[in-house]
Amino acid sequence: MIDLIDASALAGWLDAQGFPPGPVEDLVELEGGTQNLLVRFCRAGTSYVLRRPSRHPRPRAGEIILREARVLEALAGTGVPHPGWAATCADESVLGIPFVIMRAVDGVNPMVRLPSYAAAAAGRRQLGREAATELARIGCVDYVAAGLADFGRPDGFLSRQVPRWRAEWEGYRRLPGYPGGTAQAGNRVTGQFQLDGLGEALELFAAAGRLDLLAEENWQAATIAAEAIEKRWTEPDAGIWELEDRHWTHSRLACVSGLRSLAVAAANGPPGGPGHRQGARWSALADTLLASLGDAVHPTGRWQRSPDDGRVDAALLVPVIRGTLPADDPRNRATVRAVTAELTEDGYVYRFRHDARPLHKSEGAFLLCGFWMAQVAQACGDTTAAARWFERSRAACGPAGLYTEEYDVRQRQSRGNLPQAFVHAGMLECAVRLSAAPGP
Repeated sequence: MIDLIDASALAGWLDAQGFPPGPVEDLVELEGGTQNLLVRFCRAGTSYVLRRPSRHPRPRAGEIILREARVLEALAGTGVPHPGWAATCADESVLGIPFVIMRAVDGVNPMVRLPSYAAAAAGRRQLGREAATELARIGCVDYVAAGLADFGRPDGFLSRQVPRWRAEWEGYRRLPGYPGGTAQAGNRVTGQFQLDGLGEALELFAAAGRLDLLAEENWQAATIAAEAIEKRWTEPDAGIWELEDRHWTHSRLACVSGLRSLAVAAANGPPGGPGHRQGARWSALADTLLASLGDAVHPTGRWQRSPDDGRVDAALLVPVIRGTLPADDPRNRATVRAVTAELTEDGYVYRFRHDARPLHKSEGAFLLCGFWMAQVAQACGDTTAAARWFERSRAACGPAGLYTEEYDVRQRQSRGNLPQAFVHAGMLECAVRLSAAPGP
């Protein structure tokens, strides 16, 4: 017996379920489980895996295990790769917790390590393709025909999430040492226009296009985004920081980069392929936006936040990362110097200066900006500085490994939205870039 399973009790239960007779042998806890645990064992020459709640189960942990078992049972015969369901036990008198038995599948757990073939870029790309393919296959399963009509409540799912997660947040108040904070949901995003988001979307489309992962409908979506830029780039927008509507410099630069990246991805595709005909138009539009930015250059030669706001902004580091202009472009270099001189403290980076007060009096440092600074240093060839900026922000995560939006440099505490997806995405992008050769 290992501490997770009473082998004799399990053997008796397996006998009652009609499994081939024999002792439960070779019990091994598999790596990677956190909320639920996996134990591999052998009986009568067949390998199985038992899945059970953790040693200290959370509320409803047993219910979740039983729901997982229903899904596995329903997937039989659908063509979706999955560990074969063998049996489910809801009777807690057997092992003290509910559990499910699956047939063992040889392989690796990507939560622990990637397979050896993923060391090469082509192998990792294939992993991504296969994961996307199987997710699409799952989406094609008729859940009603599979016996899961009563499994959930698809209607109104999104509207239920805010109160659900608000209750989760409020639960932290019961924990000793919790410093306080109020759960708030929602902002002005539903009623605002963010031009920069269209440029970033084009960057993502272009990245997928370079890997030949854009289907016809994806190219259509990219075309619609490019057309939206063409129609609306002269309008003021809320910008990356979701502030008052202005002609934000970063927004226009983001669109320049996105349009150029999409045009290159289209040009490198097969002649006559999706997007190929619009490539020249997208490049010309990018040139038009770049030419309009003469009103966004500060007298010192750097980029400024907007034509009517001469302050520097850490968001203006992003064009250096995206390669909108060469890293050694005088405006880029002057911007990097200004951000370093005016918006950094103790290895952390702030968004912009709100007023004459010290930076930390207005808000915390933005961790995303620190990851941007690391990528800029890498693009400029300073790998040592890049590593320093990266490690400074990387180490600012909480005990659970999650990042907030801001970090209080003076009090060494997390601040703002938690978890902040923007920061996690920036950290991952930064880690990938710093693992590559210097350059944009």
